[in-house]
Amino acid sequence: MPVIHHGSDEGLRNTSNAPQREQRAALMVPADVQRTICQAIRRNGGDWQNNMYHLALTCKAYNASALDALWERLYTIWPLLTLMYSFKIKKNAKTGEVQATAPMEYNGEDWRRFARYSARVRFLTHREDLAPLDLALVLAITSHMPDHSLVPGLRRLTWRLGPTNQVDSMLCLREFTFRHLECLEISWPDDLPRSIPSMLGALPESAPQLRRLRLSNIFSMKDRFLEPLARLQHLETLELDTLDDSQFEELYTCVRNIKRLAIGFCETDLHVIQATGIFPRLEELTLAESFSRETTPMITHLGSTSLRRLTKLSKYEVASLRDVWSLFTALSPRFASTLTDIRITMHFLASSEELGPDPPQLMRSLEPLLDLTKLQTFELAVHHELDNFVPEFHDADLHAILLAWPHIERLSLLVQFKGLTTDSLVQVARQCNRLEDLRLWRICISSDLDIAATSSACLPGLRALQVRYYESLPSTDELYARFLTRLFPNAEVDLPDDVKGSPAASRRHASPITDGEEDDDAEVHTSDSDGDDLPLDVADIVSDTEGEETLLRLYEESQILISDA
Repeated sequence: MPVIHHGSDEGLRNTSNAPQREQRAALMVPADVQRTICQAIRRNGGDWQNNMYHLALTCKAYNASALDALWERLYTIWPLLTLMYSFKIKKNAKTGEVQATAPMEYNGEDWRRFARYSARVRFLTHREDLAPLDLALVLAITSHMPDHSLVPGLRRLTWRLGPTNQVDSMLCLREFTFRHLECLEISWPDDLPRSIPSMLGALPESAPQLRRLRLSNIFSMKDRFLEPLARLQHLETLELDTLDDSQFEELYTCVRNIKRLAIGFCETDLHVIQATGIFPRLEELTLAESFSRETTPMITHLGSTSLRRLTKLSKYEVASLRDVWSLFTALSPRFASTLTDIRITMHFLASSEELGPDPPQLMRSLEPLLDLTKLQTFELAVHHELDNFVPEFHDADLHAILLAWPHIERLSLLVQFKGLTTDSLVQVARQCNRLEDLRLWRICISSDLDIAATSSACLPGLRALQVRYYESLPSTDELYARFLTRLFPNAEVDLPDDVKGSPAASRRHASPITDGEEDDDAEVHTSDSDGDDLPLDVADIVSDTEGEETLLRLYEESQILISDA
């Protein structure tokens, strides 16, 4: 490894003892191609920070591109502050508390180094509860920067306040320049910081390019605090963890032109919405703690005709088949030409006499959706089943769904139904050319499986098949495994533990909860197929604990990774 001189800009060229060699032609690629390669390494996951670190150290041709990729995302601001060698920075390994002292005389090399690396940062997450900032240190740096900005090229900022020192933390936040900021997330514990409303009021002037905004608990905010957001001309995505009745009314009357809306918990009666035609440009709607009977009137009052995605999550709802039918009736056929994704979860599903006598039919609730010919993803999941309520869902019902949704890519029916047999899987293999993920509650394995009859049915594109329960005879298990292998040769299949003979069989236990609901504290966010148009997704910003520790270890060991050649 080359020697890194603190306080000097000497890089690989001057510190390496290796002989100078002519660069290979493979390394002589344009800078934009190098950036694409580095971004692909990052997207592939794994220990990409370590890969970028060693690429910058060992390959002069990729030095700048690798450093750009490595510094593009920071999970704490402290790696930037450690570039100031003349500062005395100490960290308590047990408590994580950081103490920093700025010298009386500043090293010019420090400022040039800080300016060079801070300009590379585009995405920054900082948690005050883990690594609180020293306000005096931040002010000392910004006072000597040419534009008085801590990170001039910042595009996405996540700022999480701790339970203490909130005043200094907000003052540190104000030292950032928001003129290029596109995504902003601010979260705090129970008590609202007093400077939050004034900062939101200044956003139209300080962050004119803001496209996505996410706020934590806003119950304690005064009325009319959302009005300034109406002046953010580029605001498309708004995510609010909580809303009360007056705040929700202010939301749909003032902030009308957003395309993506996510609400964590709305403490209001959605039945009494006073206006019609709300959110006329809305394309994606996520309601994290909303019941079906509350979601339906909101859908009814929407002014949008271009809704593409609906996500309704609920942990404590006991919905009836009638509630589900009413919700789906509000969607179809109104959004038949636009709706592509529906995700509905609830705690329990109960019977409903209005939809017919016993035995209850699940298909009666799903029939309104047969008009949604553009549907690509449909997930209906129930967390728990009721012993005295098991609706029926037959092979003919699944066949009707497959015919109505020719573009379906992900189908999840995790509702406690009975009636499906292995014949339905043959229909799936024959009709769903685009299906990649299939999840069902229960399948009855026929005792007379005919593998030869499946010769014309094969779906190599299916990647995952999960079934919650099987009804089978012990003698049919191995035959069923071969049956699935013939139908779905490339699928990862969730089979009972005693089933043998399937090379793609997975031994993990299936869950009635769909992907993305891995825990009760999952972040509420929307999604989009276009990477650059993704709404604020905390998973893209905040690394897991292991990734954070790896990156911080690399920074702390070297203090500065490398200087530009």
